[in-house]
Amino acid sequence: MKTYIGPTTIGKDGKDAMHLYYGAYNSDIISGMHDEIRKVNDNLYICAGYMASSGGPLNPGPFVLVGPAKPHDFGS
Repeated sequence: MKTYIGPTTIGKDGKDAMHLYYGAYNSDIISGMHDEIRKVNDNLYICAGYMASSGGPLNPGPFVLVGPAKPHDFGS
Protein backbone atom coordinates (compact mmCIF):
# COMPACT_ATOMS: atom_id res chain seq x y z
CA MET A 1 0.00 0.00 0.00
CA LYS A 2 0.99 3.61 -0.46
CA THR A 3 0.59 5.84 2.60
CA TYR A 4 0.38 9.59 2.76
CA ILE A 5 -1.01 12.47 4.84
CA GLY A 6 -3.58 14.62 3.08
CA PRO A 7 -7.08 16.09 3.25
CA THR A 8 -9.86 13.67 4.10
CA THR A 9 -12.01 12.34 1.26
CA ILE A 10 -14.63 11.03 3.68
CA GLY A 11 -14.93 13.73 6.35
CA LYS A 12 -16.65 17.04 5.76
CA ASP A 13 -14.10 19.23 7.57
CA GLY A 14 -11.25 18.90 5.06
CA LYS A 15 -8.70 18.15 7.80
CA ASP A 16 -5.74 15.89 7.19
CA ALA A 17 -5.94 12.14 7.60
CA MET A 18 -3.45 9.33 7.13
CA HIS A 19 -4.41 7.58 3.89
CA LEU A 20 -3.69 3.98 3.01
CA TYR A 21 -4.14 3.49 -0.73
CA TYR A 22 -4.01 -0.17 -1.75
CA GLY A 23 -4.38 0.43 -5.49
CA ALA A 24 -0.83 1.71 -5.85
CA TYR A 25 0.57 -1.84 -5.95
CA ASN A 26 -2.49 -4.04 -6.61
CA SER A 27 -4.47 -4.60 -9.78
CA ASP A 28 -7.34 -6.82 -8.64
CA ILE A 29 -10.38 -5.89 -6.52
CA ILE A 30 -8.05 -4.55 -3.82
CA SER A 31 -6.99 -1.78 -6.22
CA GLY A 32 -10.14 0.14 -5.29
CA MET A 33 -9.55 -0.10 -1.53
CA HIS A 34 -8.71 3.01 0.50
CA ASP A 35 -8.56 3.62 4.28
CA GLU A 36 -8.35 6.86 6.26
CA ILE A 37 -7.14 7.20 9.85
CA ARG A 38 -7.68 10.24 12.08
CA LYS A 39 -6.21 10.67 15.55
CA VAL A 40 -8.73 11.51 18.29
CA ASN A 41 -6.23 11.24 21.16
CA ASP A 42 -3.15 9.17 22.09
CA ASN A 43 -5.28 6.06 22.56
CA LEU A 44 -8.02 6.37 19.94
CA TYR A 45 -8.02 6.64 16.16
CA ILE A 46 -11.25 6.81 14.18
CA CYS A 47 -11.04 5.26 10.75
CA ALA A 48 -13.06 4.56 7.65
CA GLY A 49 -12.39 2.41 4.65
CA TYR A 50 -14.06 2.06 1.31
CA MET A 51 -13.95 0.12 -1.92
CA ALA A 52 -14.53 1.78 -5.29
CA SER A 53 -16.78 -1.14 -6.28
CA SER A 54 -19.21 -0.44 -3.41
CA GLY A 55 -19.71 3.30 -3.75
CA GLY A 56 -16.27 4.61 -2.82
CA PRO A 57 -16.12 7.42 -0.25
CA LEU A 58 -19.92 7.78 -0.35
CA ASN A 59 -20.24 4.37 1.36
CA PRO A 60 -17.41 4.06 3.94
CA GLY A 61 -17.08 1.31 6.53
CA PRO A 62 -16.09 2.77 9.91
CA PHE A 63 -13.63 1.13 12.32
CA VAL A 64 -11.46 2.21 15.25
CA LEU A 65 -7.90 1.59 16.36
CA VAL A 66 -7.27 1.61 20.10
CA GLY A 67 -3.79 2.30 21.51
CA PRO A 68 -1.49 3.40 22.79
CA ALA A 69 0.72 2.94 19.76
CA LYS A 70 3.77 0.74 20.34
CA PRO A 71 6.81 -0.11 18.24
CA HIS A 72 6.36 -3.32 16.28
CA ASP A 73 9.07 -5.98 16.01
CA PHE A 74 9.01 -7.18 12.41
CA GLY A 75 11.69 -9.74 13.16
CA SER A 76 15.03 -10.17 11.48
